[in-house]
Amino acid sequence: MAVNSENRPIGSPNPPTSQGWKSILAVVCFGDGQVVRNSYLLGKGGHCNQLMRKPAVDPHPVLLVGGMIVSNHACVTSVDPGFLCCGMCMLYLEFGKKELSLLWGLLVCLVKVDQCAQLISKAKKPVFVLGSQSTLPPTPVDDLRRSLERLGIPCFLGGMSRGLLGQKSAIQMRQCRKDALKEADVIILAGAVCDFRLGYGRSLGRKAKIIAVNRNKEQLYKNADMFWKPTVAVLGDVGTFVRDLAAHIMDYKCDPEWVATLRDRDEAKEASNLKMAEVVPEKHLNPMKVFMELEKHLPDDAILVADGGDFVATAAYILRPRGPLTWLDPGAFGTLGVGGGFALGAKLCRPDSEVWIIYGDGSLGYSLSEFDTYTRHKTPVIAFVGNDAGWTQIAREQVPMFGTSVACDLAYCDYHKAVEGLGARGILIGRGDDLPERIKEVQRIYKEEQLSVLANVLIGKSKFREGSISV
Repeated sequence: MAVNSENRPIGSPNPPTSQGWKSILAVVCFGDGQVVRNSYLLGKGGHCNQLMRKPAVDPHPVLLVGGMIVSNHACVTSVDPGFLCCGMCMLYLEFGKKELSLLWGLLVCLVKVDQCAQLISKAKKPVFVLGSQSTLPPTPVDDLRRSLERLGIPCFLGGMSRGLLGQKSAIQMRQCRKDALKEADVIILAGAVCDFRLGYGRSLGRKAKIIAVNRNKEQLYKNADMFWKPTVAVLGDVGTFVRDLAAHIMDYKCDPEWVATLRDRDEAKEASNLKMAEVVPEKHLNPMKVFMELEKHLPDDAILVADGGDFVATAAYILRPRGPLTWLDPGAFGTLGVGGGFALGAKLCRPDSEVWIIYGDGSLGYSLSEFDTYTRHKTPVIAFVGNDAGWTQIAREQVPMFGTSVACDLAYCDYHKAVEGLGARGILIGRGDDLPERIKEVQRIYKEEQLSVLANVLIGKSKFREGSISV
């Protein structure tokens, strides 16, 4: 981020350090040592939790230790990743992945990995709950994956951690998480936060020992002492913690009976979902059936970009990301509109991969025009739009609560025709179509004609996600 002489960021009206902090992003400031003191950069409420004690003007390497940037003349503290402010327009990033990983490890060691290892070694029913933060540097995701597999503890993956264990894994559980958390005797919240996704902590078993790991102190203790309390709280990098933990208890073996119990539940729920997918709605296609068919056709290099509400939430239960960092998530609050930019970045980083945007018809409105960008820059992607003519995730709770669908109703628009004017190809998929063949046609156009394709999939209403929180 470049800063002008008035200490205002060039080309952005927003406080980028504050926005970066909220989004768990890395922010690098170029400017003099007064920049970080500027309330405009920090945000009105000082949300970044940054403390600048002296200007960073020292021409020596800056050290990053557990989120703390240290030089002879400066100390910027942060528990969030990558915030860096260097004076004199000098940026010092002289450490490779190994060195950064080691430095993060120093912080984690301070909070007694040994204590966590002792808790887990005595556990009969441990479980991991991993969040997006687990995929962040410096620990490579492949190292994290190997560490989890070595531990053999059942894992529930959320957010960007989906795909971490591959398409199929013996230790990944996808269903019945609430039951598992109530029965577990040790729960490791690896970047997962006790907000609404975990019932503000009420989803956790009352008698369970809880190990919470997070880079952010506020998130680490979210709703603690209300509905839950960490037995051990680790303020540090999630990936480094898991790696060190696995190295600390090399001989640990999770109880196979516990793993088998969760696996049986998982498979039973999958079978139930399969039956629900066969239910024919009043009109159009069953969204569960659509995703189960799509799952069969996704290639091993597929990257899935999620941008939507109800349709995307359904996808999260059915689609299986093929590997680490192949599911790009809109975040806990469903930040609609990220799909267009996420897909563009994914295609530029992995040009040979098949990039799919899973759109709701409401969220598509935020970035439909990006198909012009894909066309001009020759970066083809595939958009898979669940068109049910409504803001369904909101309507699920609003209608029972208030008795009206006002502001939730949309129309079955011809989105497949709209993209044609932007240089892409559009395909309409409805009840009368051969769904597998239409999906193959989408992939054929994408590969052979090197064009972006939008599949406008007309879907009906489903009871699959009744009772989900949205209002």
